[in-house]
Amino acid sequence: MKYNSTEGMKIFEPISVKGMNLKNRIGIAPYGSHPCDPDGAPNDATVGYYKYLAESGAGFIQIGIVDPIPKDTKIRYNPRSRIRFSEDSMIDAWRRVTDVIHEYGCKCSIQLGIFGYMQGNRFSELIEDNKKYAFSHIDAAMPVTKHEEANLMTPEEIMTIVGYCGDAARRAVAAGFDSVEVHNAHSDVMFGACSLDPMFNTREDEFGGTIEGRLRFTVEMVKEMKRNVPDGYPVALRINADDLKGELANTNEDICKYIVPALEAAGVDLIDCSAGGSLYAGHGNLPTLYQPRACWIHLHANVKKAATVPVIGVGRITSLEMGEKIIREGLVDILFFGREAYVDNEWIRKFQAGKNMPGEVRQCIGCDTRCFPCSMNYAAIGLQRPDMVMPLVPAAKKKRVLVIGGGVGGMEAARVAAGRGHEVTLWEKKSVLGGAVGVLATTPHLFEFKNAVEYLSGQMAELGVDVRVCCDATIDRVKAFAPDAVILATGTTERLPEAFEGQPMVMSLLEAMERRREFRSVADWHKKIWFSGFTGCEFALDLVAEGAEVTMVGPGGDKTVAAEKWFTRDRKDYLRHKLTDANYVRRDISFSRANVKMLFHSKITSVDAQGVHYYHNGINKVSPYDAVIITSPRDKNDEMFEKLQELVPEVYKIGDCDKVGIIQDAVRTANEVARTL
Repeated sequence: MKYNSTEGMKIFEPISVKGMNLKNRIGIAPYGSHPCDPDGAPNDATVGYYKYLAESGAGFIQIGIVDPIPKDTKIRYNPRSRIRFSEDSMIDAWRRVTDVIHEYGCKCSIQLGIFGYMQGNRFSELIEDNKKYAFSHIDAAMPVTKHEEANLMTPEEIMTIVGYCGDAARRAVAAGFDSVEVHNAHSDVMFGACSLDPMFNTREDEFGGTIEGRLRFTVEMVKEMKRNVPDGYPVALRINADDLKGELANTNEDICKYIVPALEAAGVDLIDCSAGGSLYAGHGNLPTLYQPRACWIHLHANVKKAATVPVIGVGRITSLEMGEKIIREGLVDILFFGREAYVDNEWIRKFQAGKNMPGEVRQCIGCDTRCFPCSMNYAAIGLQRPDMVMPLVPAAKKKRVLVIGGGVGGMEAARVAAGRGHEVTLWEKKSVLGGAVGVLATTPHLFEFKNAVEYLSGQMAELGVDVRVCCDATIDRVKAFAPDAVILATGTTERLPEAFEGQPMVMSLLEAMERRREFRSVADWHKKIWFSGFTGCEFALDLVAEGAEVTMVGPGGDKTVAAEKWFTRDRKDYLRHKLTDANYVRRDISFSRANVKMLFHSKITSVDAQGVHYYHNGINKVSPYDAVIITSPRDKNDEMFEKLQELVPEVYKIGDCDKVGIIQDAVRTANEVARTL
């Protein structure tokens, strides 16, 4: 649906939270780490970072995670955060940040957070194995297998942290923040979340043992912060709406029945919901493109039913239209958008101007590259390193630019060059645009990649790029076209090893995806699918979901699953949950082991009329197959480059054609070339 007006849309209605009046219900979640000085104080880059976000038109920005504990503290804790608000000397620096946010009619809050001790580690379902990472202990690096008195954080140390949070709340008021929040979600990361999580908090003193004991740290912290802020100043808390560990920890029912009432009794004015934790659930705290959109809202809606204070929801809300439906149905009061604010900071203003179609707004593709820079938004590099972004300015001289290749890199180069005023023509050999990314987007686990193709395809029409598909570039054709500059974006070719060439139904991964209709027979034909290598994990999972019998064969162990550089931590954890027998906590049914047969330390040696020949457990075996997918090496398609240099004044290579990489590399190199033409 194309909205022509925001009139009557509930997501654009104002809302008041304990006297903090928001112009709309659109918030920007605390996401990543902004730039700062070595001592953790904000600087000019920090101000620019939040100016970029405030320009979007959001009503609320949550700044986080900020450490409230002074560097010279004597207590024992894990000082992981780079960003601090631990001394009064930082108040003026933070005031610069709040001032620039307020210039845009946006309210802001600062999120206090103390990191827990298991940060970055993995663990099993065995409670005993996890005690060394517990709320009770000091140092995750120590080989603790039982509670030892020497390693316990004392009640006095815990109450000292409570005091530091109260001091930070006082500073927040002085610095002009409109509210203050404590991060008590994600017990694989945050100290406060560990206190609430029975899997980690196994203390037997006043800070553990019972639900009241596990709540004590949080309750004391909220009360102390309330004592340090004026009456009517909102104090918020971020919690998991469900720990996603089943009976091992807090369920959604536990949160609603016990924790929400206790928080409200302590004085919490706003509940900010999240869920899970990526080290044990595979889809907290940053759900990837593998997860459904709005994957947590049903949990957050239950929290709202249990609460009397406003509730914030989050979790792959990818458009304002989706957000409007959630708000209109009363599932939550405010929505946090994270990655959407970084992929296109004009998204709200575009929507208000009636531009909300895929070719008009750049959408997150869920690749989870931590968004600094965003894979699809070159300008996001500047949020961390302003000096590394090439400026986008009108071209000094209009040129006739030819882009060869209509993948993501080629279209991005064409978009930027045309936007600068050049006359741009794009040739694509196939009948559709999108290149390898477009092919990957045909499988459900990678469907969000379609966002990139749709946006860039739409921009070609918007900017008047002359797109010619089914157009095979040759040297003679380029010579006749007589461009001033050529950008070569011809990607790569997958190469089948010689032993597999010419065998029926043996193909590369991208070819298999293009021919996926041949894997969807309702009969037994094309049901036995073999993969040589583990690169096609997502496609394998989708084929299994469609009823195929899938076997993946590779020379490495389970750690080689999703080992390629484009798999970020959360994507890697999800795939290893699904495909390996590693000791992950799988109490959330959506992360049960998939029915894919994994043959580790094995190799497919050949394919012939007898079947697939493979080596496994020291034995040569043969099995029938319907299709074999070879995840083979990729060769750069740059054969034309040297010849073009003899014909055209300027010739450039970008993306995989220059160096085999990921989507982010293609977008970056496209901008580096197109911004200098």
